[in-house]
Amino acid sequence: MSFYVFISNFFAWDQAWVGLAFNTSGGSDPYYNYRVIEYILTYHHQLLFDPSLNYPIGANNPRPPFFHWFTVLIAVLIS
Repeated sequence: MSFYVFISNFFAWDQAWVGLAFNTSGGSDPYYNYRVIEYILTYHHQLLFDPSLNYPIGANNPRPPFFHWFTVLIAVLIS
């Protein structure tokens, strides 16, 4: 349990806190999770900057990579 809490928060900590203010994200969006997973399957790399977030400027992907990479790993193993 402690390992999961560490992994799920470690990668998102820099993006969640901007200075002393808490930065909020769009929440749990199934379409965007699918977009990140599809990007990983296509390019074998984490989607770090997405031009479709905060259009037209773009923004960093605020989601931690653990869920998406675990989903890709399970999908590749099953397929």
